[in-house]
Amino acid sequence: YECTEEGWMGPFIIDNCWNNCYEIANETDCWANSDCMWVYDGPNNNSGYCTNNDNPPTGEAILKLESTTGVPGTTISVPLLLINSESVGGIQFSIELDSPYNNNPGLIIEDFQIMDDCFSASYNEINNQMIGIVFSLEGCVYPASDYAHIGNIFMYINEDMPLGSEFPLSFIYTLVSDPLGNEIPSYGEESSITIGVQGDVNYDGEVNVLDIVAIVSFAIYAEEPSESQFWASDINNDGMINILDIVQLINIVLGE
Repeated sequence: YECTEEGWMGPFIIDNCWNNCYEIANETDCWANSDCMWVYDGPNNNSGYCTNNDNPPTGEAILKLESTTGVPGTTISVPLLLINSESVGGIQFSIELDSPYNNNPGLIIEDFQIMDDCFSASYNEINNQMIGIVFSLEGCVYPASDYAHIGNIFMYINEDMPLGSEFPLSFIYTLVSDPLGNEIPSYGEESSITIGVQGDVNYDGEVNVLDIVAIVSFAIYAEEPSESQFWASDINNDGMINILDIVQLINIVLGE
């Protein structure tokens, strides 16, 4: 609402206020939201993920790492997106990795792979940062695109990282080239990795009936959860473990 000389006016609708497209798990619900778009990443367009469909500013390129979740002691794949309003011939960037835990790195870069075979990727880890470069020996270019999934960065999560914690992914710098070697103004969008998956109470990387059994034991006070188990069991984030969490977890296991 807005207060004017003639009294209160409204209500008004704020456009483009949706920021959680990545939380939508299926293609149908993704396209149903006007602020979202589905990006295909499978060989036959049978898999993908939901993301925002904001158009990039004219003459700029944006690099973005998708926010994701991961379990300690495992390797996760973090999609790298390019949003560009003109053709791109090469990319260089640096990501900050300085979030240690128990004097060990929170994340360790294991690989950097590009989706398009016409491009190559190289990377190095130095001074708590990852430096990545994408280029084409054949002179290929990325055409102008609202959202292009150009590659994946594979990261190992420190097995001591506490469940429920969040690891920020911040770009230190970005450098984008057009096909002639001229710089295109660019910047990187921040994202994060949430450590652990709510519902995976026994930390086996899956949400299934074993987790339901564990939550039931917590709800009836047969067992006392650890701090990380409490976080994984409190599905609705209300500070309690009870039948509400059990029903929501059953729906997750059943895929509803």
